[in-house]
Amino acid sequence: MKHKHDDEHDHEEHAACAVGESCCCGGHEDCCGDETATAAHTWKTWLPWLWLALAAVGLGLLFLPGLSVWVQFGLTVAAALLAGWRGFWEALRALVHGKINEGILMLVAVVACLVLREFREAAAIALFFALGEQLETLAARRSRRSIAALAEIRPDTATLRGAAGEVQRVPAEDVQVGSEVLVLPHERVALDGVILAGQSTLDTSALTGESLPREAAPGDSILSGFVNGSGTLTVRTTARSEASAAARVLAMVEEATRRKGSSERFLTRFARLYTPIIMGIGLAVAVIPALLTGDWAVWIKRGLAVLISACPCAIVLSVPLSFFAAIGGAARRGVLVKGGRYVEEMSRVTIAAFDKTGTLTTDHLRLAEVFSFADWGEAALLEYAAAAERYSAHPLGRAIRAAGGGVEESALQDVRELPGGGVRALYRGRQVLCGGRRLLEEHGVAPVAAPGAQVHLAVDGICVGAFRLESELHPDAPQALAELKKLGICKLVLLTGDELAAAELAAQRCGIDEVQAALLPEGKLAALERLKGEGSVLYVGDGINDAPVLALADVGIAMGSGAQAAGEAADMILIGNSVAPLVRVRKLFRASQRVIRANVVFAMVIKGLVIGLNMVVPGGLLWLAVFADVGVMVLTVLNATRLIAKRDG
Repeated sequence: MKHKHDDEHDHEEHAACAVGESCCCGGHEDCCGDETATAAHTWKTWLPWLWLALAAVGLGLLFLPGLSVWVQFGLTVAAALLAGWRGFWEALRALVHGKINEGILMLVAVVACLVLREFREAAAIALFFALGEQLETLAARRSRRSIAALAEIRPDTATLRGAAGEVQRVPAEDVQVGSEVLVLPHERVALDGVILAGQSTLDTSALTGESLPREAAPGDSILSGFVNGSGTLTVRTTARSEASAAARVLAMVEEATRRKGSSERFLTRFARLYTPIIMGIGLAVAVIPALLTGDWAVWIKRGLAVLISACPCAIVLSVPLSFFAAIGGAARRGVLVKGGRYVEEMSRVTIAAFDKTGTLTTDHLRLAEVFSFADWGEAALLEYAAAAERYSAHPLGRAIRAAGGGVEESALQDVRELPGGGVRALYRGRQVLCGGRRLLEEHGVAPVAAPGAQVHLAVDGICVGAFRLESELHPDAPQALAELKKLGICKLVLLTGDELAAAELAAQRCGIDEVQAALLPEGKLAALERLKGEGSVLYVGDGINDAPVLALADVGIAMGSGAQAAGEAADMILIGNSVAPLVRVRKLFRASQRVIRANVVFAMVIKGLVIGLNMVVPGGLLWLAVFADVGVMVLTVLNATRLIAKRDG
């Protein structure tokens, strides 16, 4: 998908095999089929590395003393063909079709080095160029295994209840719209529908990314991919399996990978202009003056000097080295990059969009606000609530328990977890009820209004308090986002499935310019489409629900602590759970682009001067042409290696 070469579509089609159970490769036996096809795919994957290893051996043999010119020539040709045969073939195919690509640069550079008897350099150019191509192909293949983990959010079976009340487990794809299905405790929902009976809480993080559970009761909508809590729910289905929310996420990821722009790499853009111009100039210098003067020997020599001077060795070697150095430097700074093109993209993005939970905030909940009613003090509210939640495994219960004061164990009796998300207990001889608004109402207790509160506390049938909890903000997130703005990110956006109030609070603390909340995956995708109309966009997320957006963004960055699906869809991965490394990587990648531009300008100026001198000096200066090739190559490579030792700042 993201690869520029002719096999990029193969990578896209291979990727589809990871989603679902059936083969969708359209005849790609190397990713579908029996064990023989799998073995063939493994062999095809490792074969290019074998050629590179043999080419490296050939390059090493060229350093042996006492080799004749013909032996060196043979070793060089063998090493170059082993390493770069595919690049040479693609270059020749491109020429036949009237196209120019970076493979032609390699071909010209290798041939020019052979003419100059620079055998080691010729072999090295082919080897390192092919190595760069293979590493990028590998990164593309690995990144397009495409969301195998997404299949986990779409269960294969559902518990169907028949007209006579009988219950049976059936394939989810066989359930018709309007059927009644049971969602058992702690089971993932297989089909979209409306709850008919039962109460529970729902973990919606797979689709919304929000870690806070949602209460579920009759009349509420429920989507496939949600995880049920401790209650049993009866659901009337409203969509077939292939049209469910989880299926739409899968489809959106595949569609996003197809729609994502395919920006050209620097060498491709450069080769398209440079190679035909230089070849045309060399041919013109050799032929046109000779036709006018008849002095073919002099002008052919000058034409050869033009080609030697303009040989792109400096650029063919220093540009990939700059990318490799940037990618290696990013890894040392805690960011894994899946291809060289993302170095370019990351250096020029102007809009940064973020998920909230798990990206700017942690998965840990903290007590944000306590509402006190009926003259109860905060300490007493926390003690009674912590007592009721003493044995709860619910995230909200754990957070309240962590914030509460000491609990007198001997005074705690008859603790019961209730369907619908709540706890009832006897503490200090008083009846305690702790849970959501609906739970209190079902037990005849009128809850008191408390903006944003997820948990209410009732003692002896009276609502005495409420608690609002929120995810903890990563301590380094505000500073990191502020520094990104200083580095040319002109707009920060928050795209989250969380409620608006919590999203605006996080955005305010992080200095974010725009907030879009309560978004399902399709909402995030539409929001990103609009942002891409304003400029180049990077998106940082961590959840399965972020996978489509990560795939579509110009640069998708996944948190290493997040879901596997997010990591597979992303172009870069933050090894830890902090966004701070983005600042260091942005600086490094921008520096790499400056080095590349400086190398190109320096090489072009020197080569231009040498070409000019060869035009006016009688007999030409082939030795100076060699310097313009080899000497400039050495200097630009040394300049590129500065990135390897570059420190932050």
